[in-house]
Amino acid sequence: EFLKKANLYAEQLVIHAYHGILGREPDKEGLESYTKDLIDHGDLKSIFHSLSNSPEHYSKINSNFHISETIEKINKVGNYVLIGIDHLVFLTFALSLADFLDTHLKVKTILFTYDHQQFIITHAKLSSSVIEILLSTELDSFLQLATKRPQMLIVHIFSKENDYRKIADSLPDVDLALYSDGLPNFVLKNTYMGRNPKGIFYSGFEQLVEEHGALLNPSLKTLGIIPWKSVFDYYSHISSNYIKSKQRDPIKATAILFLRYWQVGSYQIPYDIVIHALINLLSEHINKDDILVIKGDYRCSPEIFERLCDFIRSTGIQVYDYAEYLKQWGVTDIEITALLPFEMTIQPDMLASIKCYIVLDSSLSITLPYLLHYFKLNGKVKIICGISSSSFPIWVSNKFIAPIIPHTSYYRKILSEIIRPIHFTDLETKCYWSAEFNIENINTSDLDIPYYNEKLLMYKPNPIQMAVFFIPDESKLENATIIAQELWHKNDSSLFIALNTEPLKIKEHEWLFGVLDCEKLESAIRWGVLKIKNLYAPSLKEYYQINYFISLLKNPNVIYY
Repeated sequence: EFLKKANLYAEQLVIHAYHGILGREPDKEGLESYTKDLIDHGDLKSIFHSLSNSPEHYSKINSNFHISETIEKINKVGNYVLIGIDHLVFLTFALSLADFLDTHLKVKTILFTYDHQQFIITHAKLSSSVIEILLSTELDSFLQLATKRPQMLIVHIFSKENDYRKIADSLPDVDLALYSDGLPNFVLKNTYMGRNPKGIFYSGFEQLVEEHGALLNPSLKTLGIIPWKSVFDYYSHISSNYIKSKQRDPIKATAILFLRYWQVGSYQIPYDIVIHALINLLSEHINKDDILVIKGDYRCSPEIFERLCDFIRSTGIQVYDYAEYLKQWGVTDIEITALLPFEMTIQPDMLASIKCYIVLDSSLSITLPYLLHYFKLNGKVKIICGISSSSFPIWVSNKFIAPIIPHTSYYRKILSEIIRPIHFTDLETKCYWSAEFNIENINTSDLDIPYYNEKLLMYKPNPIQMAVFFIPDESKLENATIIAQELWHKNDSSLFIALNTEPLKIKEHEWLFGVLDCEKLESAIRWGVLKIKNLYAPSLKEYYQINYFISLLKNPNVIYY
């Protein structure tokens, strides 16, 4: 019995050491190893020393220092927003948005990302409007310690909602907004992460957003439109960082094909069918005098690329991988740059000889004319968008062409409105078309007109009011859920509060505003604009916790369920 109690006591000491030094629960191996050492040798000091000198502890010290620096910067600059970026493709748009908000709202930006993406961390420094970039784990600590709340939480329209839900929940008093990467994406949802967004920021398309963007979802208001020049200036800055010295006589391509991810995702088309369709497409637009470059998508299968290149070479046409093309023109870090978006890696000289761009169902059909004009290139070029349905078996065509049609026809309609003069030819209805134009003659000025919805952005709503449910454990969740659904029919949102233990396992619902622990609720009330009118508690058994909430929420109506 004595040994049993001694073992339990030793284990508790190790657990406390982990909590105090590393700020987490011990892993199984660490707990067993350190407990055994403590029982065998009785040297608690050596355990403290081992944990304190671990790489994990040094990493946490650096992270805490980083957070302290960020808080100090925020205190100096004043108001700020949070912009989430979960993929490097969105970087130029996030930086341009930060500059846009700095100009019009006089707020700085903290970027945050879920993965340690060195590319994002390095190039985020290009914008003076970005005062810091944090990992999501650091952001959570920052929000607990910072005394200033962000004015907005802004995430990309295609962000992974499950990843950002925890952050959105911890900021119930902060407006949620969205941003889009250029094209007014097909925004069909009314709620994101349980919220009704304040609106969306677009890039370019000033005269068309209300017509082609908002009408797709009238409830999603346009907050602002960022000039494309700002976005493409960042593309240019990034690509120039990777240029060194080109070869003496680099390849001068005449055509480029941008592969898509047709063999993955919702399409799932067999490789042989994809390759056959691409060969048919190239035979229509490429001849033996052409020098073809093929750029793959990071989601595209290497097998498709290799087999396609082998066939093209067998016809006598010169074909090169995009990575080889970049290398010839002096681009460095090919392992990284070849996978970056086209606009982030290209320079004017590389495009001067290209006269044919085959983009399949990509929105590059819209961005390419602007890019060529931005580079001040000259001459006549052709863009091929879409693909013939006759290139596929009927069973594939019915499944595959259907999702392509709304995209390619949409691109054609927008391009015809925003950039002129362009001559369009329908190669097969509006899902497969070509666009020809002289680069020096087109007018792209509509894409550089900023729009700032001052009324909507400057509007400060009344303090958010909602019902708070105290959920001490999972057994109380079912009853609370039933009541929350009833309240929703009376136009009341609900916020579920759990004790600082395991998170509640509850799916997203329109009636559920968020799920917080006590610390995050306290931050939202202390620093934000959250007001609570009713507190729902399970019973008088949790007397002390209920009293804590009554004090925190400043005497709400208490309703027992």
